[in-house]
Amino acid sequence: MGGVVAKPSPPADNVAKANNDISMEALQLSSEAFLNNIRLGTASSDVLGYKLTDQKLTSQESHIICQTTANAPNDEIKKAVDDIFSGDWKGVTEIVAGSLASFFGSPAPSANESAVNDKYSKSYLKWEHDNVVQYSFLVRRTNASSVGTLAKDTQATMMSVICRGIVDFTAIDPQAVVYALKESTGDDIAMEDLQKIFERVKLELSWAADLAKFKKGLMAGVTDVPGGPHLSKSSR
Repeated sequence: MGGVVAKPSPPADNVAKANNDISMEALQLSSEAFLNNIRLGTASSDVLGYKLTDQKLTSQESHIICQTTANAPNDEIKKAVDDIFSGDWKGVTEIVAGSLASFFGSPAPSANESAVNDKYSKSYLKWEHDNVVQYSFLVRRTNASSVGTLAKDTQATMMSVICRGIVDFTAIDPQAVVYALKESTGDDIAMEDLQKIFERVKLELSWAADLAKFKKGLMAGVTDVPGGPHLSKSSR
């Protein structure tokens, strides 16, 4: 998976590259729309649509590249999927690698078909660090082909976007929280362990609320905020 650099054609003759540039721009807009919908908590066929804390993502990564290998073995495609994203996403790409192997293993759309149009998406919840995290993944590919800056046999332009954000506890049903927790930790988790997690989450949220209150006090020029974190003289 990748592009091979070739000698550019004269600008006047390089119509294919111009068309490819248009496809690249369209994919960039598609990537931005996907991420914006997630930040806004908008449910769609691609995104679960849970409200995120502060309407912000904790991390995101996107790429627009060219796919040149058709009908490659699944192992090669899975390795290419791993290579697309940084090590931060290894566990996530393992989840979708099998589906993407099938997605990329099929022939790219031919030129006389729709100009844009294979799509794969996945969005799911995972319990991490005492929080419910929403992961979302989108891949699109087009039949655009470039004759100039890329080799003639380039079959498709590919866009891939992956991101995660912490779901706002006030906007998610408790059943969904329990589901995400048990799916991530295992159905056989004991009730006493669930209770420990619940108590720990309550304590962490209480501490976070105190921290937010303390920050507001600092911004207002008040250093001794009731209920907020305090530093003793010995710890300063």
